[in-house]
Amino acid sequence: HEVSKVSVYIPAYNASKYIERAVESVLAQDVADLEVCIANDGSRDGTLALLERLYAGEPRVRWLDNPNGGIGFASNSAIRMSRSLYIGQLDSDDCLKPGAVRRLMTVLDENPSVVCAYGSCERIDAAGNYTQDEYAWPVFSREKMMITSIAHHFRMFRRQTWERTTRFREDIVNGVDYDIFLKMSELGEFRHVEEKLYQRRWHGENTSHVNEHHQTTNTHRVQREALARQGLSRFWDVHVPDPQKPRNVTYQLRPDTRMVVFWPDYSRSNPYQKLLYGKLRQSAEVVAGDISAALRVLETQAAPPEAVTFHLHWLNFLFKPGADEPSARAAVEEFLTKLKKFLHKGGQLVWTIHNTVSHDTPFPELERDLSRQLAALAHRLHFHSGASVPEVAATFDVPVEKVRVSRHGSYIGAYPDFVGRDEARRVLGIGADEDVILFSGQIRPYKGVDDLVTAFRAILADRPKARLVLAGRPDFDALAGQDPAITEAERSRILSVGRFVEDGELQLFFRAADVAAYPYQKILTSGSMLLALSFGVPTVVPNVGMTRDVLDGRDAGRLYDAAGGAPALEAALREVLAAKDEGLLPQMAERARRLAQEMDWPDFGAMVTV
Repeated sequence: HEVSKVSVYIPAYNASKYIERAVESVLAQDVADLEVCIANDGSRDGTLALLERLYAGEPRVRWLDNPNGGIGFASNSAIRMSRSLYIGQLDSDDCLKPGAVRRLMTVLDENPSVVCAYGSCERIDAAGNYTQDEYAWPVFSREKMMITSIAHHFRMFRRQTWERTTRFREDIVNGVDYDIFLKMSELGEFRHVEEKLYQRRWHGENTSHVNEHHQTTNTHRVQREALARQGLSRFWDVHVPDPQKPRNVTYQLRPDTRMVVFWPDYSRSNPYQKLLYGKLRQSAEVVAGDISAALRVLETQAAPPEAVTFHLHWLNFLFKPGADEPSARAAVEEFLTKLKKFLHKGGQLVWTIHNTVSHDTPFPELERDLSRQLAALAHRLHFHSGASVPEVAATFDVPVEKVRVSRHGSYIGAYPDFVGRDEARRVLGIGADEDVILFSGQIRPYKGVDDLVTAFRAILADRPKARLVLAGRPDFDALAGQDPAITEAERSRILSVGRFVEDGELQLFFRAADVAAYPYQKILTSGSMLLALSFGVPTVVPNVGMTRDVLDGRDAGRLYDAAGGAPALEAALREVLAAKDEGLLPQMAERARRLAQEMDWPDFGAMVTV
């Protein structure tokens, strides 16, 4: 049978004075595909009789009459009556403004990841006269929501999201809305529409006002339970800085908590940091934040200073794109000033050295000088391979007593991996008999993709079924600078995706590949190599300390001397393709996968332990 797209539910208790205006504000919306579901919660003022008199013949309005069970019970009862995809919330003494339902319905229609949309509202008095705009936080954030409820009326959410929560709780008399919308915010995105869609009537008998004495207790209870659901209660607790203002809540680290503030945060586009800190998160609070955030932790939290670690990764994030040298130098000075203040207050500094100097840095000397100072200031210098230490020491001093080694683990399980080779090639339009060489990741000058194209052209000359796949967003045209110019026939054998590859489709390219190549001109640690091995793809990479530690003697790919340029790369690729000709590639691929399986992620706690 047909169902309405939107249900607006109304929990009603002694609502006879205003509920007609509430219901009529819904029926007057410019959306016909809706219904009103009312739960009469044991009213004693004639609310039920009023509904029967006014709406007995209105099929869009339905109601239940229940014994009094409280706001949570009435809300759940009303929603259970509904048959719609979207649920709108309306209090019995309030009303919707024209267009409110359509506006939020459209947001949910157009944004599948949004589980709740909400607008702004205005306050009216008992007679319906405007008095003021209600509080509205312009952009939703879960951080702000954990401090105070910012998802105010009018709210519309997906019914399936309500089903996935424990629904409105029925064991408290206040804080009920705050509780469920905190839970919903853990399940998907919220979207604020900065338009006044709702009129909130303020008459002194509102449920929230009558039960105000329960508000503080229930708010703190709801917040503590939210911390527990997110696994944060081990490290954090509700904190009231001023006992005279118990509603002004913040959060404070528990005194025995270790905290790691890492920067820069690269986790949205790469799972490296999530995997690196995976085991550490069982014993420490790990959060992204710059040096200013780390300073704030020291200055505002109860944890002892030595329990707070600033974990520094890549240095190039200090320099804004297009910055000139004076502004870059100023950024370095500001960073060092804050870092020294952090250290003076007792904080710990750990630096993971990913590169001798950042790839494509416009200020190599400035960065070398910064690196020298950081090496002197840091408590620990973290490397993913002990073989990388002398390579870095050739650029700046590395105090050996500070060095700690913790390997780079594999990416097994970090990306979807269920597509087989045949299906991957079918989707990408690659023949079953083609020799596929893969490069994955952002295409930047230092990554040597131009050498890879040169090597591929030489291979293509006597292997006409060779195929080069470039799976990543290009920062430059690696085909344009070829000498002699690349031909149309050669270009037809190169599949260039030309965009960022989403996590879910990454498996297509690795499953289609015979060999992966990462001919970086500057390399200290290769996460790309470990990613390819994780998919069981033999890998060709330059021979440096870390790659040698992983691949040497394992026959899961080939190492080559990057100083030999495209010819050395070509020779290494030909060795792998020759193994394919001899029927040995499946064994090489199996060794690659097995090697990745051996490389789990160590507990990073040893790097941050005082």
